[in-house]
Amino acid sequence: MLLLGKLARRMDALPGVEVLVRTTGVSLIAAFGEAGYLLAMPVGLISTVPVFGTMFLIGTTADGEPTLTFVAENPEKVQGFDEEIDKVRLERFHLESYRADHVLRFGGSPFFDVVAGDRPDFTVSVEGASVGLDCAAFADHHRRLGFRLMDHLRQRLADGAGGRDFSGVAGCVLSVWFGTKLDELPPKRWDDSIVEPLLDAIAECKVDRAGAARFAAEVAQRGFPQSIPPTVATGRTPDEVAGFVANLAPGADDRTQFSTGLPFDVLLHLPEHVTYSKARAILGRIVAQHDQPFIQRLLLSAGAPDRRGIRFPAEEAIAGFLTDQQDLYVEAENLTQVTLHLWSSRRILDVPVRPAASPSQNRDER
Repeated sequence: MLLLGKLARRMDALPGVEVLVRTTGVSLIAAFGEAGYLLAMPVGLISTVPVFGTMFLIGTTADGEPTLTFVAENPEKVQGFDEEIDKVRLERFHLESYRADHVLRFGGSPFFDVVAGDRPDFTVSVEGASVGLDCAAFADHHRRLGFRLMDHLRQRLADGAGGRDFSGVAGCVLSVWFGTKLDELPPKRWDDSIVEPLLDAIAECKVDRAGAARFAAEVAQRGFPQSIPPTVATGRTPDEVAGFVANLAPGADDRTQFSTGLPFDVLLHLPEHVTYSKARAILGRIVAQHDQPFIQRLLLSAGAPDRRGIRFPAEEAIAGFLTDQQDLYVEAENLTQVTLHLWSSRRILDVPVRPAASPSQNRDER
């Protein structure tokens, strides 16, 4: 049961639109303002269901532009990555995964005779012709950096916990946000200023376990009530630079020890509002980087593991959001095919490629 944990004070007075969607069978509402920016944002879980992968809302802004809003994301480790692998092996893994899914979906291989290189990454045979093919991740580097910084902060919280009493949040998962708008990244690796205030706020937090149990029993007997009682706990640092929602983890109790060695775990809450134009810009930048004379095809793997074996499901959600738009295309001067491969869903889409104006054509037009 994933609930909106942080709502605007008066949703009924907000201009713009309300978006109602279902994801993993759960109804969620988000409110957007006149300019299409999110005004109300879910921030965590409640007691029974963790987020596996990502949870997001799909709707339109007040201007009618399709939009994707991330509510929660939990990067996951892919089995088989016992250590960090090099770039060459990762690219080959992505290439062969795409080829296997192509056989599964369409009954045949998209190419043969793979020869690894550097520029391009591979040369493949397509209907008897040699074709230069590059592999790239459809990556949101801003979000990836946020999760890496959160990994570092998690360890610093464990190291600095000291003799504090965390019984109030024992067995909980804390969804931690940063910034007054919940959109900032965790502090840099060398910045320890937030560790002590955040640990103090966590120690002061008390989750109402009895209330959560009563609410779960009521839902099981009668379904969801008209109004949702406060069954999660929140906290924040004195300067409000960071805050969190504490949710009881499924199957955990006050004796549970998490991977941090603490009786609670912390996850990054990094909501993001991605419009169709922003998603297209991400795609366009990657295409432009690989639009070279010696590359004819570009394979973009979305939601695929990185060199450490970590996959970021939000990236696949953005790619899937793009593939659902009927007017999607890219411009390129040299590329003849751009393919999106959605890792977990095994979806494959060849994005239409339109000729890009060459620099000489632009000069002639001026």
